[in-house]
Amino acid sequence: AARALGELERRVRELKGVPLQILSFDATHPALRSTCPFPPLPVGRVSRLGPRCVYPDPFNPVQGGMPVVRRGQDVFEVIIRFESSSRWPDDVAAVARIKTAFYIQMHRAFVTEYSDMAACAAHDHVDLFFAGFSFRLRIHYPRELAHRTS
Repeated sequence: AARALGELERRVRELKGVPLQILSFDATHPALRSTCPFPPLPVGRVSRLGPRCVYPDPFNPVQGGMPVVRRGQDVFEVIIRFESSSRWPDDVAAVARIKTAFYIQMHRAFVTEYSDMAACAAHDHVDLFFAGFSFRLRIHYPRELAHRTS
């Protein structure tokens, strides 16, 4: 899992079409922080058929092009922090929309640049299936918490 995370980090940092540089890429799952006594093992591969991503298992078809995380499979959370920009809005709802736009842009970049990954964008994260593991990327914006509390 650590090797897959390292390769994923390299790929995320090299993505084209993401307007800001990545400052930090931090894994939160215990297996990726070397504190899990029984780290999860990789599961079956994802094959790509046009715009749809499907597991080789016929009992887990993908609906609407979204990769399915198998029941019981660990999802490795990764927190991404971008460089600061004066263009970030001060409104909490606007920040959420900007983050969603980033997730959509990252999804498009992953799908077009890498054929060995399955990606699915949501309003608050992007899920990736890579090297037998599921990763959930979330964006951390430090001033968002301050905006929420004020």
